Amino acid sequence: MPASREENKMPDSWRQITRKYASAIGLAIIPPGITYALATTGAIDIGSFDAGWLWVFYMLVGAPLIEEFAFRGVVQPLMHHSLPKALHLKGPISTANVLASLVFATLHLSDHRPIVAASIFFPSLVFGYLKDAYGGLVLPITMHAWYNAVFLLIIVSRSF
Repeated sequence: MPASREENKMPDSWRQITRKYASAIGLAIIPPGITYALATTGAIDIGSFDAGWLWVFYMLVGAPLIEEFAFRGVVQPLMHHSLPKALHLKGPISTANVLASLVFATLHLSDHRPIVAASIFFPSLVFGYLKDAYGGLVLPITMHAWYNAVFLLIIVSRSF
């Protein structure tokens, strides 16, 4: 006898996990796609690959951990709690996320060209959205590492 429809349903926890990762994967495609399109059309010059393995490790592990703990773990929640309710945006992107992303992109001016630093704003919004929507830092860290990996692949592919 076939299983009833109720028996075939996924538990709520699995459904939530599946939805969380499916939307995160969907969002993860957008920022690297934009960066790739800008780099391959010549709209931005992201440089060439001339760094060692320590720099690659930092880009894939260190930067996502440090930056997400700092911006999504400290700055964004601080801004969220310190802003008056009247300044909170309606919709999926919070005011705290926008402000934290502006600071995040601005700080990248120290070691990136202005157009590249500005293009970092949009992935930062995605990382902040993941923090706001799902809580925790696992998804923002994972997506930040993914974004940096694609960024490195673009640089390496353009260097050969």
